[in-house]
Amino acid sequence: MTEDPKGAGGAPAPADDAGGPPLDYSALPRVIMDEKNIRILSATAFRPLSAREIAYMFDIPLVSCYRKMAELESLGLLKCVDRPLTQSGKRVKVYKSQLIRVSVNFEGGKLKITLDVAWKKTQHFEVSWTQPAARPPADAAGPESP
Repeated sequence: MTEDPKGAGGAPAPADDAGGPPLDYSALPRVIMDEKNIRILSATAFRPLSAREIAYMFDIPLVSCYRKMAELESLGLLKCVDRPLTQSGKRVKVYKSQLIRVSVNFEGGKLKITLDVAWKKTQHFEVSWTQPAARPPADAAGPESP
């Protein structure tokens, strides 16, 4: 399934047949451009890591790391793949990036993002910030003169 929601009015796309969560297209530019999110996705691309490991690795406050990871997980870009038992007998979630490839282009006044995620076919997202505001018709522009 390839989607191309022009303007992306903030409505999430429906989940696909593969069972992945819907993507909130309005959040993608902010999420993809966030340095901490990029670090989390990069670190978990090759091996699953816990939030504590990621927080330590990049000197990110643990609470902030949990919040970022929850956001990435809700968008389907990060997935909990295991809950191993620690030496102290507690279970800890480990996460793996679901992002295979991302491409960001700015062309003709539009930001275009292409995502390849593990659970879904290529997704195309496009947003324009240059669309003119709606204007009233010329005959309704102002009060009538006598």
